[in-house]
Amino acid sequence: MKIAVVLFDMDSTLLEVGRFIDFASIRKTISRVYLKHGIPIEVIADYQSPATLYAKMYERGRRYLSEKEIVEMQKEANAEVIEFELKAVDEAQVILGSVETLKWLKDEGKKIGLVTVNSKVAALKVTEKTGIKNFIDAFYCRDSPGRPKPYPDHVLACLEELDCRSDEAILVGDHIDDMLAAKAAGVYAVCIPNYRSHIYTEEELKAAGANEIIDNINKLPEIICKLECE
Repeated sequence: MKIAVVLFDMDSTLLEVGRFIDFASIRKTISRVYLKHGIPIEVIADYQSPATLYAKMYERGRRYLSEKEIVEMQKEANAEVIEFELKAVDEAQVILGSVETLKWLKDEGKKIGLVTVNSKVAALKVTEKTGIKNFIDAFYCRDSPGRPKPYPDHVLACLEELDCRSDEAILVGDHIDDMLAAKAAGVYAVCIPNYRSHIYTEEELKAAGANEIIDNINKLPEIICKLECE
C-alpha cells in the first residue's frame, strides 16, 4: 500500500486550540442563529457539540429550509463562531511530536492536507502562528464548499485537489467524526483519542472506522512504514 497523502484533523491532533475556546458560548450563539431561521429547538437539542450541531444542519435543515437558505444560515453561524476561534489563536500550542512528524512526512515525499471543523481564516492564522502552515498543501475547513466531518465531502475534495485516490491516503484525527468521515471516504483511519474531551471505547472508534488507535503522533511513521511494506 503506497501512501501518497496524509490528512490531519487540526485541534487535538496537531495543535491544542480547543481548550482555549468557549464551546458552551459557541453553542448558545449558533443555536440562536438556527432558531431565528426556523430550526425547532427539539432538533437543536439533539446535539451538544457545536461542531456536530453545525454539521448536522446541512442534513436536518432540509426539512425546514431550501438548500440556498441552509447555505445562508450556515454562513451566518460560521461568522459568529469565527470570533470565538480567533480569540484562541494566540494561546494555541503545538502538540509534542507534530512538527517532527510533519517534517518526516515531507522528507518522505508525502503531501499533507488539513481537514478541520475550524474556519479557514482561523486555521490559516493558527497554523501560521504555530509554524506548521508551510507543511500543509491543502486546507479544507468548516466553511469550505460541501459538508464538514463527519461527512466525507471535505476529505474527498482534499484528495481530489492533491490528486490522490482514497486507497493511497490516510486520515489522522482524535474524534469519532474523523473516523466516520474517513470510513465514508474509503480512507485508512488512524485515531489518536483525546480522552480529556471525548470518551469513546476502542470498540466505538473501530466501529466508526478507526483502523489503528495510537496514543502518540510519533507512532505515525511506524504505521506508514508498516502499511507500505504490506
